[in-house]
Amino acid sequence: MVWMEKNVSLAAYKTFEVPPVLSETGKTFEFDVADVLTQYIKSGLREKGFSIVEGTSIPEDSLVIKSNLIRYEQNQRGQVREG
Repeated sequence: MVWMEKNVSLAAYKTFEVPPVLSETGKTFEFDVADVLTQYIKSGLREKGFSIVEGTSIPEDSLVIKSNLIRYEQNQRGQVREG
């Protein structure tokens, strides 16, 4: 589930910081689900023309996007369900 305040534009921000998604599932998986989601968020922002900043010199006016993975399951047919 994604939550964003209504009527808020991202256009005012030139740079975004996307810290690693934190897994709160308490489970281990065959691959790093949290990292895949982190890369997906970064990729989506880049595709929309936004700049991603990383490291120690992050501009003060950057928008920080924090995400937590609270549930992740794979169904019996091997298809992925995210939550």
